[in-house]
Amino acid sequence: MIFKNNSYKLDRNQKLLQSYKYVANSIIEIKNTNSYNVIGISSSLNYKESKYIAVKNVYNQLIDKGLDALLINAELEPESNSLVNKKGKIWEFKNLNVNDMKNIILEEKEKRDLILINIPPILIMADALEYSKLCDSIILLERYSYSKYRDYENTIAQLNDNNINISGVITYR
Repeated sequence: MIFKNNSYKLDRNQKLLQSYKYVANSIIEIKNTNSYNVIGISSSLNYKESKYIAVKNVYNQLIDKGLDALLINAELEPESNSLVNKKGKIWEFKNLNVNDMKNIILEEKEKRDLILINIPPILIMADALEYSKLCDSIILLERYSYSKYRDYENTIAQLNDNNINISGVITYR
């Protein structure tokens, strides 16, 4: 692509789409490099709608790339109408207990290329750590200029104390 006079600029939606594609590519790389089939996405604090929209958009990018993926939304109050799913399958649960989640993962793990779990914030919900233990790896999604460094450090410490693998941190606005 040729740029004339640096006039080529992405608008906000194009930038977001590029970000979602980048995250999806990173998840595919993590999956393929480490043979991870169950990846959780969580945060230190509660950003409900914006985090869930980001997770759903990343999921849609994974579907667009041809993965047979399942998104399990384990947030307490999912913003289920915030984005229409293109294709694939999204399961949403309120107050899903850990044993039921484990059974769902065991049943679906062999059927799909990837299971992506939207896990409640680590510092807010006690079950979030238990959900995280069911994943091969966790990616933290932190909101730029809203996440406090102390909260982020505490989240990392809790995950490390429970021997939960962290693949990376994504920041967004």
